[in-house]
Amino acid sequence: MKTLFIISSVIALISAVALFSGCSRHGHKDPQKHMDYMVKKASKKLDLNSNQVVNLEAFGQTLLNSFADHKAKKQEAMETVKQAFASERLDQASLVTLIQSHTREIENKAPQVIASFAQFYDSLDGEQQAKLREHLQEKMARHHRHHE
Repeated sequence: MKTLFIISSVIALISAVALFSGCSRHGHKDPQKHMDYMVKKASKKLDLNSNQVVNLEAFGQTLLNSFADHKAKKQEAMETVKQAFASERLDQASLVTLIQSHTREIENKAPQVIASFAQFYDSLDGEQQAKLREHLQEKMARHHRHHE
């Protein structure tokens, strides 16, 4: 059951990143502006109705909130990593604790992110779902080729 949960979490997060990635490529350094741009773009490509747009915006806001929480903790995590490497012997315990903390954070946020994405996805008709799946598969294939 836990494996299924983790796989579902990864799929939702990959979908989220694929849907909302590339801020600087479109000149949007502000995450909110980028999310607005992506909602508009997805709305046009998928021919979304107003209810579907609301669901997509809610999903985007869930992601923005999650990313903001992560970003706020990033500096603290970097300090922990620096301190772990500061002495002659690697502080393994602090690194394990940091990773466990990040894992708990993902596990705690995943249900909300997945539920928000599911609400959007489930509001799509079959043709829209097929278009979205195709787009996500292309994005993941490009990402995979880039990291080979």
